[in-house]
Amino acid sequence: MLMLSNDYPPVTGGVSTHIKCLSENLAKQEVAVHLLVPTPGLSSPLDTQIVNNVTIHRTGYQDSSFLPLRAFRITKRTLIAYSKLKDQGLSFDLLHQQDVRATKMAASLISKKDGVPLVWTCHSPHMWSKSKWLNHLFLDMINYQHSGIIAVSHQLQSMAQHNWGDQITALEYIPNSVDFERFHPAAKSLEKLPPRLENDDFILFCPSRQVDIKGTPYLAEAMKQIFESRTDTDIKIIF
Repeated sequence: MLMLSNDYPPVTGGVSTHIKCLSENLAKQEVAVHLLVPTPGLSSPLDTQIVNNVTIHRTGYQDSSFLPLRAFRITKRTLIAYSKLKDQGLSFDLLHQQDVRATKMAASLISKKDGVPLVWTCHSPHMWSKSKWLNHLFLDMINYQHSGIIAVSHQLQSMAQHNWGDQITALEYIPNSVDFERFHPAAKSLEKLPPRLENDDFILFCPSRQVDIKGTPYLAEAMKQIFESRTDTDIKIIF
């Protein structure tokens, strides 16, 4: 399997964490997992290392704040790196494109050229809806196709069905979830737990980036109502 995404550690975020955990757990099940990761500022056209039985291929590109130029550079360097992998004798049974990152176009072109099935996991609605003319033009321009879609939420599953319809050959809902082997507060000893909060304390944990798409405006409005209704409460917010 070859996964493609420009989100991978040390880049932080939900998609990056998802790819790392998924790839390493697939490797434990004896799946040969390769990652192709465009990395800004890296001088080498192809730098390979093995981490936790996952083979990571990084290809460098010159970053740009102009998104079309950045997408072009990532696509070009991803295709060059893939060609170098083929020259090394590597071949893949499955391509796995993570989300709608800039590697999406390269993944589609590789799939069409070599006839390798392409599965697309969608984590967010960016560039998903075909209702916007620019998105529609972009998706039609590359004639983006896939062998199957994985949606990580019911909302994205419904959006996929609504926007793609008969073009979807396979659609499966696989929710993102907590890894209880690594994170299970109830299983930890009381000595390791933080001090108990006082009865009048109110704590809000917000494990997300503070951007509009993550619902920050709703959080701000909710906090306003909480402050107004609980004037005698010591409120703690953890970002």
